[in-house]
Amino acid sequence: MENNNVIVLDTTLRDGEQTPGVSFSINEKIEIARQLNDIGVNVIEAGFPAASNADFKAVESISRAVKKATVCSLARCRTEDIDTALEAMKDAVKARLHIFIATSPTHRKYKLNMSKEKILDKIAQSVAYASKLCDEIQFSCEDATRTELDFLLECYKTAYKNGATIINIPDTVGYACVDEYASLIKKVNDYLNSIKENNDPNFYISVHTHNDLGLATATTLAGLKAGARQFECTVNGLGERAGNAPFEEVILGLRTRKDIYKLDDSLDLRKLYKLSRLVAEHSGFEPAQNKAVVGSAVYSHQSGIHQHGVLKNRTTYEIINPKDLGIPSGDILLSKLSGRHAFLSYAEQLGYTLTERELDEVFAEFKDFADQKKTVSEKDVLALLTSASLKSKGKYKMISHQVFSGDKLISTSTISLAVEDHILTNASCGEGPIDACFSTINLLTGIPAKLQSFELKAVSEGRDGLGEATVKVEYEGTVMIGKGVSTDIIEGSCYAYINAINRIIASKEKEN
Repeated sequence: MENNNVIVLDTTLRDGEQTPGVSFSINEKIEIARQLNDIGVNVIEAGFPAASNADFKAVESISRAVKKATVCSLARCRTEDIDTALEAMKDAVKARLHIFIATSPTHRKYKLNMSKEKILDKIAQSVAYASKLCDEIQFSCEDATRTELDFLLECYKTAYKNGATIINIPDTVGYACVDEYASLIKKVNDYLNSIKENNDPNFYISVHTHNDLGLATATTLAGLKAGARQFECTVNGLGERAGNAPFEEVILGLRTRKDIYKLDDSLDLRKLYKLSRLVAEHSGFEPAQNKAVVGSAVYSHQSGIHQHGVLKNRTTYEIINPKDLGIPSGDILLSKLSGRHAFLSYAEQLGYTLTERELDEVFAEFKDFADQKKTVSEKDVLALLTSASLKSKGKYKMISHQVFSGDKLISTSTISLAVEDHILTNASCGEGPIDACFSTINLLTGIPAKLQSFELKAVSEGRDGLGEATVKVEYEGTVMIGKGVSTDIIEGSCYAYINAINRIIASKEKEN
């Protein structure tokens, strides 16, 4: 590969889905994969086929849908894992097998119960077997940054000698300091280059970092500067615990400070905001307002001095032009007089693709809302689109709700839900109107879920503004997040709870 080209491996659909409360459907994974392909991501890690039948089907479907990017599957150092991964990718235009095994003392003792010698044997056998069946092999030592250096080098040497040309160095638990990680990347790179028999153009080092200490972006950039030529990432920084290195932060770091990193990429960043919004919609995780690059407030300025500078020239206080990322400029102003075409155009700017039926439904909601509110903001439109998307997904959909409540009354809720061709109606009491609604939904769905957390926030300003409810719900060990939006906080709370229940159902179906 060209020494100044960086390879982007996105693992939103694999590592990103391990975010607590996130479970993508196969159709959602395909939609995200197509958008990743469209923006120019080089490699899409589509899943871990041996983990479940649902993961196998997802990787299989993505392999058929993606025509440009390489599709990558994860596999342990097991023959059956490798065979399953390759079978899932059999229709891929370009396929990569990503083999891994844990190597740190902690993992050897408590997880694998395996000696160093046994681990080296597993690496040699698995990589040699896989390299005869797949042209592109990537190998990772899980928890590399807590592995003894001499053993780590021996593991990577064994993998390389048996056919792995892409060597990934994961900071699995976000343990490494920035300089320490850069030094490790250089040591591994220098060592493997010293034992190469020829100038193999397919060999390069990859970095994979986690954000447990808030250093994922910094360690990734440091690793690239130290000689790595691939970085692994997730959109919006999704991932286990504190998440993975955020795709948008790393690539903007490379672009903004190209004078330092001197690396080129093949991405069309005008599609970045649309990708970020798509992942936020399907995951249920909204980036924080001050989230670097894609947060809703990062291009706003409150200080008078800052406002004065930005009005003169935006580069006084902005190092990123939001238009370059496809972030709507606000040129289209919507009101109750706006037509379908203007609304659809704005929705597309925000990253939504609507069918005729979806457009009919959400446009009707928009007109009702616009009748109540004089000025419709981008936040309002985004909330309406998100709400419509959430309500359209899943087994159960709310038809109506009615609540009786007061300081001298026992709160009672009556709710009707649509499921397939049936309408189900039931009533229940609770400690307040929202608790009564949640109890009724539990009765209707037959899922006695437990509420872990509940949050309400204003989406837009004014008494006629929209509110967003966010719930975290647990059932039989599965925890899911649900969101709902409405001008009525009780209605929005019902939508959120139903959204969480639908996600739990989908997750249980995937497990089975």
